[in-house]
Amino acid sequence: MEAARPSRLSRIVVTKAVKESGVDLLALGTHGYSGLAHTFLGSVAGDLLRDVGCDVLVVPPRERSEPT
Repeated sequence: MEAARPSRLSRIVVTKAVKESGVDLLALGTHGYSGLAHTFLGSVAGDLLRDVGCDVLVVPPRERSEPT
């Protein structure tokens, strides 16, 4: 297992690596910062869901708690 923070430009590299390595599951975190269309999935996560050809686990951001 490896952890990485892919940028939009590295989507192609991640997709290629997933396909070449034959992984069964890709786990992604998402932030949902870029508008209503990307509220639940960031653009990188959405692109990878479409392109990688394996199961994908998308983990939403933690809820931020108010300071006490």
